Amino acid sequence: MIDRREPLLWLAKKAGKKGYIDHCTAARVAADGTVRAELSGPGSALMELDLLCTKDLALSLR
Repeated sequence: MIDRREPLLWLAKKAGKKGYIDHCTAARVAADGTVRAELSGPGSALMELDLLCTKDLALSLR
C-alpha cells in the first residue's frame, strides 16, 4: 500500500486548500468514550482529495 498523505497535503497547500484539509476532519470515538479528530481516513477531506486524485486513474485502468 502506498501512503499518499504527504503528497496530498503538499498539493492541498499549493492549491490554497490546506485550511479545508485542517478543518474537515473525522471524529473517532474510542472504546473508553474519548473523542479525537483524525486528519486522514474515511470522512476526512484528505480522503476525499485522495479519491478525487485517483478516480480518473482507476477508471482509465479498467
